[in-house]
Order: sequence, then structure tokens, then C-alpha cells
Amino acid sequence: MARPSKYQEDFCQLAEDTLAQGYSEAVLAGEIGVCLDTITEWKNVHPEFSASVRTGRMKGARVWEDILLQNAREGGGNATAAFFGLKNRVPAEWRDMTEQELSGAVTVNQ
Repeated sequence: MARPSKYQEDFCQLAEDTLAQGYSEAVLAGEIGVCLDTITEWKNVHPEFSASVRTGRMKGARVWEDILLQNAREGGGNATAAFFGLKNRVPAEWRDMTEQELSGAVTVNQ
């Protein structure tokens, strides 16, 4: 018999608030008292929780962008942590991207 889920609807607000501060889903899991796999499972099972996590992560990107901008404006400092924070939270906008276009006929050697 499966153990009952610890999931509660108020975890949605906790997820959004925690992630909006720039924290990771691992920190969220610790705040709730579950493992990271449970957070992943809840995102798959509870659409409202998944939406709160996504919203919180996007809000949290501002924290990391503020750190990066502050480092850029003040000069010096180490922006690496902020850069990696953004790459992990907003990969569509902050990933290292290389585009390659292929043209011509495709041949298969046998």
C-alpha cells in the first residue's frame, strides 16, 4: 500500500514565493521536508503546482539578473554565479547557443 502524499494546495504559494527569491527547487524541497524527486512528481501530478513552480522560477530570474547587472555596473566582482543561475533558471534566454545549418545532399555510407 502506498504512503499517502504529503502534498497540500498551499505548497503552490510556498513554491512560487521560495523560487521567486532565486532559490532552487532543492531548497523548496528542503523547506517542505521532501526530496527533490517528490517535487518533480508533484509537478507531473498537480498542474497548479507545476504552474506555481514555473512562475516562481521566472520571478526568481530577476534576482539573478539584478546580481549580474549590479556586477556589470560596478565593475569587478564575480558575475559567474549569477550567469550560471540564469542559465539554469531561464535556459531559453541564457544558454550557450551554437546554431549550425546544414545544406546539401545527405549520403549514407554502408
